[in-house]
Parts: sequence; structure tokens; C-alpha cells
Amino acid sequence: MKTITENKERYLNSDVPKLKKIPIFDQQIGKTTLSQRELRILFSGKVIVEEIFDGGYTKFCFNNRFILWTTDMLKRGKIKYRLPARYFVFGILDLQNMHMLKKSSSIEIVNEIKERKKPIVNLNLDTMEDYPHLITCPPNLFSGKITLEELEVLIKKESEFGVLENNTKTPIKGIFVKSDMEILYFSIPSFVGSIITDEFQNLPELNKTELNIIRVRKNK
Repeated sequence: MKTITENKERYLNSDVPKLKKIPIFDQQIGKTTLSQRELRILFSGKVIVEEIFDGGYTKFCFNNRFILWTTDMLKRGKIKYRLPARYFVFGILDLQNMHMLKKSSSIEIVNEIKERKKPIVNLNLDTMEDYPHLITCPPNLFSGKITLEELEVLIKKESEFGVLENNTKTPIKGIFVKSDMEILYFSIPSFVGSIITDEFQNLPELNKTELNIIRVRKNK
């Protein structure tokens, strides 16, 4: 059995688990989508639905035990945002038991980081002036039991943080749908699904001189 230290190096340097798509709007089930069985399991219990943000994936290690999967919002994409933080944590892997934490536990870990209780590997937080605003968990778009039909309505929601040039809201990039429980690492592709919107795919790339964060919104 590998030690936590060995697992840390492995999972810091490996890709984030590849998620399957959730078939909506009569999309056919195939190799890239959740199966009928996986859909029944996922939607049989309480789920957390979060917005997918348009940035680049970055991983950090916290307390020599937790791997944080984050979206780095300073990496250029298609959408401009007004955001409360640079890094959005969309999953945390506990190397001690190889489970992805449930959302409530992830929030507790992120709050520890904000309070500077322990350092985070690969990120010199002391260089940041607004430390508490560096990292956060995305807000829930929905929490509870939901159907595919209700997801089809939710996916049309506008982003709380995205803006276009004329300061109107922009569509969300997509959504994560996760079982609201601890998930064994190797089972993640069966208990977490994603949807990417057609509206996002049709957006042009940002100009090379533009950043996708135009202002970080600080909470009072």
C-alpha cells in the first residue's frame, strides 16, 4: 500500500479525473456520458450542483494530506468575471482514505486555508495582499434531489459572476452535478457528472491582452 507521501506526489502530478457528461435535451447515451445505471444512482439521492468556471485547472496540497482541485481564474478563457477569489475549489481528495470530500467538508478545509492555520504547498500565500480572497468554494446553484428535466432548466441560468462587455450577464460555462457524500476516488466518474452549455462553446476566445478577471469583488 502506498504511503500518503507517495500518493501526494502521484496525485499532484496526475490529471484531474475525467468526468462523464450528463445527457440532457435527448442527447444519446454513449462512452462519454453517464450510463443509465450511473444516472439512476446519481439522481437517486441528494446532489450538489455548482457552476463550472472558465479558467485553467490547478492542483495544490494542503496539510500534507489533501489535494485541492481548483480552477485558476487568472488563466484566460472565453468569459470575463467579477469574482470573490482567484481559485475556485471544485473538489478535494483526502489522501488518507482516498475519498473526495463532500461539499461541507471542503468548505471547512478552505476556511482553514483562509485563516492561515496551515500552509498550502506550491502556493506562496504570504505574497498575496488579500489572503482571504485568494481561494473559495463555488456557491451551490442547487442542493437536494433533482431530475434531468429540472437540470435542463438550471443549465440555462446566467452566471452570477460573469459579465459581457456591455455589463449584461453571460451564460454559465456549465455545471458539475455531484453526489452529496464522500466519494471513493476511483468511483468519481460514476458519481460526478458535468454539462457544458452550447452558448459557452459558441463564445469567442478573449483577446490576448484581456484577463478573464476584470475586478475581484471583496466581501465586506
